[in-house]
Amino acid sequence: MGIRNGRVVPLYRLTANTILLVTVSLFVCGLHLSKWSMRLKDEELFESDSLCPNPRNLRPLSYMTDNSTLEMVTHDVSYRAGAVEKLLGSVRIPTESFDDHLDPLEFPQYYKNFAVLHEYFRKTYPEVHKTLKLERTAYEYNLVYTWQGTDSSLKPLVLAGHQDVVPVNAETIGQWGYGPYEGVFDGEDIYGRGVADCKALLNSILESVELLIKYGFEPSRTVILAFGFDEEVGGGYGAQTIGEFLLDKYGENGIYAIVDEGGSSVEQLDGTYFALPAVGEKGSLTSLIQLNTKGGHSSVPPENTGIGIMADLIHSVETTPYKPFLDLTNPFLKYLYCMVEHTENDDIGLPRSQIRHYEHNSYAREHVVEWIESHEKFKWLSRTTQAADIFHSGFKVNALPEVSKLYINHRINIGSNCKDTELKIMEQAEATALKYGLGLIYKGETVIEDTTGLGTFHFETSQCLEPAPVSPTHGYPEWEEFAGTVRHILEDITYPGAKIVVAPSITTGNTDTAKYWKLTENIYRYRFSTTNAVTQGHIHGINETISAKSYMNMIAFAYEYIQNSCH
Repeated sequence: MGIRNGRVVPLYRLTANTILLVTVSLFVCGLHLSKWSMRLKDEELFESDSLCPNPRNLRPLSYMTDNSTLEMVTHDVSYRAGAVEKLLGSVRIPTESFDDHLDPLEFPQYYKNFAVLHEYFRKTYPEVHKTLKLERTAYEYNLVYTWQGTDSSLKPLVLAGHQDVVPVNAETIGQWGYGPYEGVFDGEDIYGRGVADCKALLNSILESVELLIKYGFEPSRTVILAFGFDEEVGGGYGAQTIGEFLLDKYGENGIYAIVDEGGSSVEQLDGTYFALPAVGEKGSLTSLIQLNTKGGHSSVPPENTGIGIMADLIHSVETTPYKPFLDLTNPFLKYLYCMVEHTENDDIGLPRSQIRHYEHNSYAREHVVEWIESHEKFKWLSRTTQAADIFHSGFKVNALPEVSKLYINHRINIGSNCKDTELKIMEQAEATALKYGLGLIYKGETVIEDTTGLGTFHFETSQCLEPAPVSPTHGYPEWEEFAGTVRHILEDITYPGAKIVVAPSITTGNTDTAKYWKLTENIYRYRFSTTNAVTQGHIHGINETISAKSYMNMIAFAYEYIQNSCH
């Protein structure tokens, strides 16, 4: 039956044109439905794409055929004792770096302990020094070894670290369980200044190369060991000149990959172990604020001394932190994706739905950032930080302070920059100057005249380092080899049978890799360890430590990674 002018009529009485029109309409509708269905399928495919692809476990051929060396490294008690003692020998040499950062060419005596460390390495790792070439750079205190590969067409791999350690505060020595340079192994943990930052890393690399040479391994890809000597004070003499040396020899993007210290070891959530190598790092900046005020006898003080005014400024800075935000390029977002995808339950209140929709929904972004801010463990990863670390003022109890100096250290959030970071402090210094009727000079230019004669702020910044370029991950062979080796050690050795996920993340501190950005885009910061070096290893603090298990895993990782990337 059909309808014509509101009346029902048989279909056979409809004209051919009407039937044709109906047929075409049905076809067009079907075409639209088909396209809509295809679009749904495309969207379903997109939604099902992995937010956190986990690299496959990458085991070198030697592990598949004979893993006895790795078994020795990770389980043999006598081998462990010998390897630990080698590490402790280097810890007992206090290679400290101080903020005065004297030029090694003018003050060689300042660096004499580094020469002692070099001689120690030469005696302790003889095969390394017989086989690898020790390069000459601008400063003799650098250690750059080249293990020539058999295939010169392959870009070299760089394994990096630093020889220097943070000085020990003499006032805290009594709080150490063992002397900071005594170098002690209690059967489980290894103690001493620099053991976690960064001599365990140096020794693990040297030990692994020593073993590989001993067992006849020859790399197809050239391997470079690059150990600077002033990382703790910015790397201006060490890593800077190593970077220049390598750039001159291999050119821009002439290096395959660089692996240095950093990362956040291993975290556990819902039975899943997350390895967190850093593929980016925050920037850094130091604000230097000096307040010059009138001196005089303390019996006739002004309403506010220089110290009191500086205290007000510090209070202003600390009570107004930088606004948090999680940039889409921040690798920490990838870690959040990984937590959501590879766990079903958690005890940290993950906003799972909002994380999944973070890129495309402003409400989700706000909610996720609020959640991050509520967690002490994570909040430093999504905002620029500020720490008033050094303050000097006054010289006598009955004399008013004439000069007060404040140093504020900043770690700059991914997506921000040095200019925005210093602008906040500048505005607060300006507000404080206006409040007390003071002058303000910014980088040599007068912003506020000192019309009262009460004093003047001088504001400078130094050591600007913008946030690092973020290294590519999923789908890049350099990442797959590196991350696949991390997964291999954790899955096969450290936590046999456990679920392991290698998640890109970020480091809050800075490393020597800041001097190597031109060499490669593939920079991975990961000190292979089962414990957090900052919260558990007490780096830069009292009772610095690393577990023997973690150290053995470091050796195992370097041993396997060199084979995977240089076979």
